[in-house]
Amino acid sequence: MAYDLAPASVMFADVADVESAEMEIVHWDGGISIVPSGPVITRDADGGELHRLP
Repeated sequence: MAYDLAPASVMFADVADVESAEMEIVHWDGGISIVPSGPVITRDADGGELHRLP
């Protein structure tokens, strides 16, 4: 999943199992890519759900 981010924007990722989960995060100027190994919920700066990734 890839996201385009405006300057100063914020997003969060809730990881189901932090102890054993691996997640690839790649960021660049204006964007971010998230490749989870398990369930992740991405959220905007206000905590609103963006996507549920399996």
